[in-house]
Amino acid sequence: MTIEEGRAATDSTPAFDALEAQLWERFATFIPVYRRWVSARLKEYGIGYAWMRALGVLYGSDGPMIMSSLGAELGVTPRNVTKLVDELVAAGYVRREPHPSDRRAILIALTDAGRAKIAQGRADYVAATTKLFAALSPDDQGELMRLMDLLAAQLEVQNNERR
Repeated sequence: MTIEEGRAATDSTPAFDALEAQLWERFATFIPVYRRWVSARLKEYGIGYAWMRALGVLYGSDGPMIMSSLGAELGVTPRNVTKLVDELVAAGYVRREPHPSDRRAILIALTDAGRAKIAQGRADYVAATTKLFAALSPDDQGELMRLMDLLAAQLEVQNNERR
């Protein structure tokens, strides 16, 4: 069934219901397995998923970020981003800096230790995912990327509709 056929189907269409249920089950099964796989690799570095995500966002930014922007990028509450930043500061991976023009804002910047941690972690993660994706043919890898891009775009549309 194509995406267009799926959109045209109604909730009472048995084939659509069966396909929808199978897709839901596959995602519900895949996501926790993938998170465990990622967590097992991160454990080797002594960090958790939330730390790696935060370090990755900071690593990919053009410089220090306002704490609220970091929280928005991570999709966490101000309270949670504060706790996360506190932990990363204590570990020596980030530092807080005053904002040059807004006394209320705090900038979060990677330290050299944080930059080294994320750079090494990313290199090892790329090697591990390369090994994982070797189970797929190059054509399948391309198709997976295409489908993931379609789903990500649809999620963005639906997220924007909810605002």
